[in-house]
Formats: sequence, structure tokens, C-alpha cells
Amino acid sequence: MLRRRRGEWYARAGSYSKKKMTRLVKSVYDDQDELLASMVGLHSGGVIECDVTCGRGMFYRYTLEPPRLMFDIAPRRRGVVAADVRWLPLSDAAVGSVMFDPPFLYGAFTARRRDSTMAKKYSTVPGQIKDLVEFYVEAMAEIYRVLHPGGILYFKCQDIVDGRHNAFVHVMIHDMARAVGFRPRDLFILLAKSRPIQYNLYKQVHARKYHCYFWVFEKRGRHGG
Repeated sequence: MLRRRRGEWYARAGSYSKKKMTRLVKSVYDDQDELLASMVGLHSGGVIECDVTCGRGMFYRYTLEPPRLMFDIAPRRRGVVAADVRWLPLSDAAVGSVMFDPPFLYGAFTARRRDSTMAKKYSTVPGQIKDLVEFYVEAMAEIYRVLHPGGILYFKCQDIVDGRHNAFVHVMIHDMARAVGFRPRDLFILLAKSRPIQYNLYKQVHARKYHCYFWVFEKRGRHGG
């Protein structure tokens, strides 16, 4: 069940399975805090145990409690431990839920757009798109290791257009996750509030993307057996 407090949405752990729902969980949201509360409330009782790319902790401003375990390759928040998501300082099957919000851009993409808003705002993975894909695979394999059976992975991602070609990254992630051993459990879409328009285009080939995705994956099997 979702309740409203001071204009924000938050989830009460365990309420989805035991009480009649008063608000439908949707697949599309235009508010990230509402999406997070709905998604995490539905799939892991309103709790995220571990964030492996915590950054400034923007997911935990209003609706969610900060995870008990927070990691980032370059910590920018108190309580975050320096660690690469591909080599986490955790034992096997240590946690029940993980948030993963990795870079969605790669070096060659931003090098061609040094002055763009995206290049200035977002971090990148060095190299080509194949290097981004390799990073995702290695990260998901490590997250799979530290999740207990039946554990949940939340994966924020975004498609891009590069060189007039669509890179349907969310589809790639689906296939990668299945190859690692995850089961796709749900998919949420977040609509962008800021929608910049590029005016120096002479020909448009693909639709401008004003949304991102939150995949919900489950590690196959059940905890304890």
C-alpha cells in the first residue's frame, strides 16, 4: 500500500501481500520518487538492502530509506564504501535486493558530443558500446553472486541513438540478464520531465527518447533451498 506524506509517496513494507491494495501500481510514471516507492514496495517490501552505484544517493531523498550497504567507485556521500560493482566486498548470497544505476553512455559517444548536455551531465564507461555491454555483463554476474536465491535486482537503464542507429539497450540488458541466470520479473518506464530539443538538426531519423527504464530481475531459486 502506498501512502502520501508531505506531498511524497512512500511504501509500507509487507502491505502488498496482506492488505487490499488502495492504489494500483502502474508500469509508467512521470515522477521518479513515486515510481521507486511503487516498484520497491511491490517487489521487495519497500526495502533496498544494497546500492552498488550509490552516487549522491538521490533515490533516497524522500521515499526510500538508504540501504544498509552502499557502494560506489567514487563515493560522494557519507556512509558509501569505495568499491567497483564488478568486485564487491561481499560474500556469496549476502543480500536480498540490489539497486544498480550504472552509466548509460560510453566514451566514444560523448567524445563526439563534448558540448552536449548529456556529455556534461552523465558519467560514462570508456570505449565503445561493446565496452558498455561488457561492463554490464560483468556487473550483473557479480550482483548475481551476492544476491541470495530469489533476490531482486533493480536495474535503471536507457536506450540511446548513436550514429543514426538505435541502440535498444534495455533489450540487450534483458538478454544479458537471462544469460547470467536472472528471471525478468517486471519493467517500469519513467518519463522525463526535462525534454531538451536540438535545433541544429537537418534530418531526423529516429524518435527523440524522453524516457528511461527500471528493470526488475529475480535471481532464480529460493532463499534457503
